[in-house]
Amino acid sequence: MIQLSRLTPRRQAAVLSFLRWTAVLVVGFVLLVVGYYLYVNVLNRAPAEVYVSQRGTAIAAVYGTVTINPVTSLPLFAQNTGYLHTTEGLGNVTSANGLPVKEGQLLGTVVDEIGQRILRQAQQDYDAAIARQKNGPPSAGPLRSAEDSLRAMDKLPPGNVPQVTRDAARNAVNQLTAGVANETLELRHVVDAAANNLKAAQDQQGRTEIKAPFNGVLTFIAFGNGAYVLPNQLVYTVASTEINVTGQVNEEDVGQLQAGMKADMRLYAYGSTTFPATLVQIFPAPEASSSRYTVILQLDKPPADIRFGLTGEMNIITGRKENALTIPARALFNVDQVLIVDDGVVAQRPVKVGFKSLEFAEVIDGIRDGTSVIVSDQESFQPGQRVRPVKINDVKQKTR
Repeated sequence: MIQLSRLTPRRQAAVLSFLRWTAVLVVGFVLLVVGYYLYVNVLNRAPAEVYVSQRGTAIAAVYGTVTINPVTSLPLFAQNTGYLHTTEGLGNVTSANGLPVKEGQLLGTVVDEIGQRILRQAQQDYDAAIARQKNGPPSAGPLRSAEDSLRAMDKLPPGNVPQVTRDAARNAVNQLTAGVANETLELRHVVDAAANNLKAAQDQQGRTEIKAPFNGVLTFIAFGNGAYVLPNQLVYTVASTEINVTGQVNEEDVGQLQAGMKADMRLYAYGSTTFPATLVQIFPAPEASSSRYTVILQLDKPPADIRFGLTGEMNIITGRKENALTIPARALFNVDQVLIVDDGVVAQRPVKVGFKSLEFAEVIDGIRDGTSVIVSDQESFQPGQRVRPVKINDVKQKTR
C-alpha cells in the first residue's frame, strides 16, 4: 500500500493521476460490457407481439362471409326505343350509390319521336272532335229553319196554305230530325274514337317515363343522358333503404344453425370493429356453384353510414365455455400451430383447439396458463430465434 504522505508532491500528483485514469478505464469497461449485453440481449432482438394465455370465456361459432344488401332491389327497364333524357339532378352520371328517390319520382324519359308525333296528332284529332260536337250536327240549323217554317204555316188559316205544302214541310222536318239524330250519334262515335286513340297514345307515351316504384335509393344508372336505348334494356336500379345481411356458410356447418342465434360481424370497411347481429333465416338449399348455404342476418345496431355492397366475415355463436384457456385466434397458424416465447427464445408448439370465434380460440392441450404466444407476423420468426417480447394483453374478449 502506497502511503502518499511519504511521497514527494510530484510523485503524489503522478500517483493520483494514474488512479484517476485507472478508474475511468474501469468504468468505461463496465459500461462497455453492460452496453454489449443490452445490445445482444435486448436491443438487437426483434420485437415480437405476444399475448399471455389466460382463462376466460371460450365461444364456439360457425364462420362465414357476409355482404350488406338492401331488403328490396328492383331493376327498371326501358319499354320503348328512343333517346334517354335523365331527370334534372341526375346529370350525365353512369353510376350512383345512395342517391335518394321518392315513390313516383320521374327518373328519366325515353324520348320516341314517332310516339310524340302520334300523341300530338291524337290530341289534335280529339280537340277537333270535341269542337265539332260542341258546334252540333250540321243539319241542326236547317232543322230549326224547317221547324220555324212549319210552325208559321200552322198559324195560318187552313185555306191559305195548300195541304200538300204543309205535308211537304212536315216531311222535311221529320227527315231533318232523323238526320240530326244520326249526325249526333256520329259525332259521339267520332269523339269516342278520338278519345280512345288519345288514351292509347298517352299510355304509350307514359311507358316512355321511368319512375321510382317506391321510396328508396338509386343504386345504379346504366346510361348517361342522351343515350339510345332499346326495349327491355336495364336503365336504373332502385333499392329500399332497409338493409339485411346475406351470409354464406359451409355445408358441414349449416346443421348447427337455428334462427334467433346471435352473431358477431366484422365489416372490412370498419376495421376491427365488431357489430352484433341476429340470424333470421336459413335457406333450405345450397348454391349450385359453391355448395355453400345462404343465411340472412339483421344487424342489431347498424352504423348510420353503412353502405350496400360492403363485405366482411361473421361468427354465428353456437356455444360457450367458461374458465377456458384462451388465446387470440390470430395466434394460430397452419390451423393448429402457435409460436411461443420462453425466456426470450421462440419455439413452435402444436396445440389442440376447442371452441373458436373471430377473436379468440380455446386451447385444450399444447400450452399452459401464462404462456406467451406470438400473435402477429409469425412468418418473420424462426424456432430458436431470440426476441424481445412485447405484451399486448389489452385485447378484451366480448361476452354477450
